[in-house]
Amino acid sequence: MRAFREISFAVVILLFLVSCERHFVVSKHSAERISVNASLPSDQEIINIIQPYKDSIDELMSVVIGNSAISMSKGRPESLLGNLLGDLVLDKSKALTDNKVDFAILNYGGIRISTLPAGEITVGKIYELMPFENKVLVLTLDGVTTLDLLHRIAKSGGWPMSGATFIIQNEKATSIKIAGELFDINKDYLVAMPDYIANGGDKMTMLKDKPRKDLGILIRSMIIEYITELAEEGISLSSKLDNRIIESYE
Repeated sequence: MRAFREISFAVVILLFLVSCERHFVVSKHSAERISVNASLPSDQEIINIIQPYKDSIDELMSVVIGNSAISMSKGRPESLLGNLLGDLVLDKSKALTDNKVDFAILNYGGIRISTLPAGEITVGKIYELMPFENKVLVLTLDGVTTLDLLHRIAKSGGWPMSGATFIIQNEKATSIKIAGELFDINKDYLVAMPDYIANGGDKMTMLKDKPRKDLGILIRSMIIEYITELAEEGISLSSKLDNRIIESYE
């Protein structure tokens, strides 16, 4: 009973203290801009905490996964680097869907380095190339939406693409072929692409509600797997220009 009274008394005191709690309001404030650069002194304690993690990441990023026979840069309307990435996304997507993909696209801005140099390719270089956590989705698009998509790509000057070809005339996609056949407005097409685009990124809002299949793999992982598999077969990375997108000035 005594314990109960002591507890009750403690609760009363606590409620009293809470009810009398002071409330503070900001009466004035000041701000200062601090530039974060090499001139700031190092905090050795923080460095010591971070160092083991940095060492582990550096070790992972320095792993060589393959070799490139040539230097490949990105550009428009097509490029060596863009064609390489489009081809590997299409090939890997087909392998994951029993060959049920007609063509593949990647948004131009998603490629974050201008050039993949010749020589050894490390994991870190692929993270520089594709730093975003974008997954690959396969969308089912009707002919009208497919044409709209290709027109928008043409208006932008061209994106990395594989499995489809067209000529840009007056910012429109013309003479379109998909999987080697003339484009058919009455046909549905299966298109592999980054989830960023599939979810309406780069103003592709017409894709947001289209049927889709998530392949459960990041584009970056696809690239690493592809290069590693080539290396295991003793093959160096390469690419070529093949007029998959042609800009006409007539």
